Amino acid sequence: MFDLDLLLRFAVVAEELSFTKAATRLHVDQPWLSRQIQRLENQLGFPLFIRSTRSVTLTNEGHVLLAQVGELALVADKTRATIREMIRSYNELIVVGVNPTTYWLPERYKVIERFQARFGPSSVKLVSNYKPRLISKLRKHLLDVAVIPEPFDFHDLEALVIHRSEASLLVPPDDPLATRESVDISELAGKRIATTNPNLGAELHQRKFGRFIDAGAIPVVIPEGDSALTYVASVQKLLIVVLSWPDCDLIPPPNFVHVRLTAAPVVQFALVRRREPPRSLLNRFWEMARAVSVEALADAPAA
Repeated sequence: MFDLDLLLRFAVVAEELSFTKAATRLHVDQPWLSRQIQRLENQLGFPLFIRSTRSVTLTNEGHVLLAQVGELALVADKTRATIREMIRSYNELIVVGVNPTTYWLPERYKVIERFQARFGPSSVKLVSNYKPRLISKLRKHLLDVAVIPEPFDFHDLEALVIHRSEASLLVPPDDPLATRESVDISELAGKRIATTNPNLGAELHQRKFGRFIDAGAIPVVIPEGDSALTYVASVQKLLIVVLSWPDCDLIPPPNFVHVRLTAAPVVQFALVRRREPPRSLLNRFWEMARAVSVEALADAPAA
């Protein structure tokens, strides 16, 4: 086995063809560098340089070795850069995966804003994706934490509930339900309800809309998702299920009436991380999230 550092120092001398220039480039003493190259030559059993008082040239073996070590030097530089970035990320950056359905959660913004206020605006990086991809990235150590809707009872992940939402309805103004203060889900049989595509988040879709569909409500899938849901609901006069009124997950259509539900479904959102000894910076992020969770759940509906 040969010392990688010796080979890389050889490459610099071979490129400069000057021990003095190579020593300056490597920020070392020239006599020490000469001894290092002699040590490598002794390990190999043949000379790499022809030295004279006027010049330094490569031997045939030196030329052959340089072609290989040049590639090794490029890999080493790339590896060093990767390691430097890993060290920076480990000590200075939290990578947070966010599910698109969590864009409206006030707790998500509180945690991040408080963390950035203490550790700087570049201390958090957001990565958006759907729940299965986020969980996969989290397990592969590509994310530090993720914000996802329930369920989040993974054996290998720790979950911290940061938001709990109670479902209610937005009703077109000319619908008879608009005159009611509250309704029971059983009364929604035959009513058309705007829903998102279940394939984009089956678990959340089931928890948000499942009881309505089971009660006989007719789901009208809006393929464009939340961004188009309120518009289509307004045009087609569909009922809309919302979470956390009035700070809800959707922008209400004009003139739609808010109606409470008796025994309403409750949906939870959590911050999740791997069950492993976390680094100091992640611990601080998690503790800030825990404080936000205590504040948020104090007056939240029961799960």
